[in-house]
Amino acid sequence: MRKNIYLFLCCLFCISIATAQESTEIPEKEEIKKTRKNALAVSGGIPGYGFEYARVLNQHFSLRIGYNTLSVENYEIQDFEIDGQNTDIIANVDYSGIDFFIEYLPFKKSSFKLVFGAGYITDLLVTGNITFDEEQQIGDITLTKEDFGDLTLNADWSGTFAPYVGFGFGRAVPKRRLGLALEIGTYYANTPDVTLTATRLLTPTEEENRDTIQDGFESFKFIPNIKLRLAYSF
Repeated sequence: MRKNIYLFLCCLFCISIATAQESTEIPEKEEIKKTRKNALAVSGGIPGYGFEYARVLNQHFSLRIGYNTLSVENYEIQDFEIDGQNTDIIANVDYSGIDFFIEYLPFKKSSFKLVFGAGYITDLLVTGNITFDEEQQIGDITLTKEDFGDLTLNADWSGTFAPYVGFGFGRAVPKRRLGLALEIGTYYANTPDVTLTATRLLTPTEEENRDTIQDGFESFKFIPNIKLRLAYSF
């Protein structure tokens, strides 16, 4: 009888130890999980690539601050139509900007997100050298594109704030250590400052071409943002 009692007490003691261990281990895991409220991320896509810091504010909102940059040199665009004429363009782009975003998760169990905020465009300068690629016949004289000359264009968005809205999938601070996200959105920027310089036979049309190109840039108020983002939470 005593042996049975001792055996019962030993079993009860072992069960209590195991239960105590489980009760201490679970909160530790939950505590570790709860402390992951920060993330560092890298991204790439349009417009360019960058890095970012994110902080969870609550279960629905996160704060994101990022830096983006892009540099394109001597990119060739052929047969681009300007005012009904085909042109060849050699373009250069220098871009850098800082993002201030709030990310909103409408659903607790979904990574679908809405993103709001603004970007500060520290530098966005697009330059292009434009030549008309069609010959012109005037009487017995054939004028080549070298005879016509060229246009040098500068479009500058630098030093402006641009409101931003977007959506995507993937949390700013992933639940696991690493998380992949896709985001699609757009900045709404001011119309750029445009300067135009013409050479040779195009010089008399400089003012007219400047107005045409300025009107064309009216549609460039929307700057797309399409990116893949890899984040590390801690």
